[in-house]
Amino acid sequence: MRDLPFKTLFLALLLVNIPLMANRHFESIDLGNGKEIPFAYTLPANFDANKTYPVLIGPGDTHAGSEASFFWRNNLPESLGWILVESTVFFENNDKTLMAKLLDHLQKKFKVEGNKFHTVGFSANSSKIFKTAMSLADRFASITGIPGHPTSRNPGELKQLKNTRIHFIVGENDGYWRRESERAHKQLKELGIETVLDIIPNGGHVLTDLIGAGFLEKMEKMRPKADEQMSK
Repeated sequence: MRDLPFKTLFLALLLVNIPLMANRHFESIDLGNGKEIPFAYTLPANFDANKTYPVLIGPGDTHAGSEASFFWRNNLPESLGWILVESTVFFENNDKTLMAKLLDHLQKKFKVEGNKFHTVGFSANSSKIFKTAMSLADRFASITGIPGHPTSRNPGELKQLKNTRIHFIVGENDGYWRRESERAHKQLKELGIETVLDIIPNGGHVLTDLIGAGFLEKMEKMRPKADEQMSK
């Protein structure tokens, strides 16, 4: 399944019968040249603009009325309180520039926990997401692949992640993706980069058991520790 194009995989995931999320909004950033950056975002229950929240950015359909990104479509525990953002900027040619503009906009719009974002990639799109996030590593608290991994093995490039937590979530039975996640996890640890490897027992490639609450509970590991929060 490693060579399955992202669009094909994305359409396949949409076939899963999961209800639309109620607190989802659609917006776009005007670039002033006739172009814009569309994005969708989901706010936690009882959202308070004066409070600080962790913000997670992932790939997703940004058209009004579309379903939310696969792993946060339903059963989201209100107590976790994440702001969930979806965008297609990862797949644009000038993705670094556009991502920086999106992050700037979100930082003005919300009080972002630790002044850094979290991002996630799913399967075939994860390599592009790792590459984009690595180029802006100082702006990301964490990068998660579910499954996914950086394609670069260059220590010089990977050391850009020295202040970013890396999270690998992969099914026990997901052959190639498990091997590559374990390899990348080992290399990053050897480079002194903080990394977490979650192998889901009996899991395959599409980890449907983690949709919603399960996924965000895993993401809690990526939030700043209490002592880091106090030093901000």
